[in-house]
Amino acid sequence: MASGSRLRRDFIAGLLVVLPVIGTAWILLRIFLAITGVVFDVVHIIQPIDTIGLVILVRVASLALLVAGILFVGFLARNVFGRRLLSVLEAVCDRIPVFNRLYHAIRQILRAIVAEDRAVFKYVVLVEYPRPGIYAVGFVTAEGRGEVQQKTAADLVNVFIPTTPNPTSGLLILVPRGQLIRLGMSIEEGMKLVISGGTLVPGAPS
Repeated sequence: MASGSRLRRDFIAGLLVVLPVIGTAWILLRIFLAITGVVFDVVHIIQPIDTIGLVILVRVASLALLVAGILFVGFLARNVFGRRLLSVLEAVCDRIPVFNRLYHAIRQILRAIVAEDRAVFKYVVLVEYPRPGIYAVGFVTAEGRGEVQQKTAADLVNVFIPTTPNPTSGLLILVPRGQLIRLGMSIEEGMKLVISGGTLVPGAPS
């Protein structure tokens, strides 16, 4: 009986190691196939590809071209002429119904994920939400300011409450500073807590 329990624990421990690796590899593979699929289909129409070696070569080459293109756009975005050109393109995108909303939503999400010059989230807090006595994990984004601060005498703090297990969606609440409980965990640890649904708790014994 003890050996069976030990085997079960070993199996679960193995799953916790193997599944994240397999899941990450699968996601990266799907992204790779999606990114290189367009170029591959065009090349295949011009010249049918019938060997595995050519398939891999075309896909790797198309990925390299995409990376080079992204680097070129990034270079343009960092100089005056390029910024002007991109601002014109952005103005065109703003005039296209539906597309403009999707464009700005995706752009904001990506900026939040890969921001280099500033931290999107300042620190992790507990806040009584949605009612007193029930606590939610939140991330402070900024100090309350502007009209929302002027309309109330409270010292407000902007707090983002993410949803589980998808932290890219959630809601913004403005909380008086005195009602926040600041946590010592890092932003990454706070995100793990949210994404895991509370199963990965920083500081808890494993």
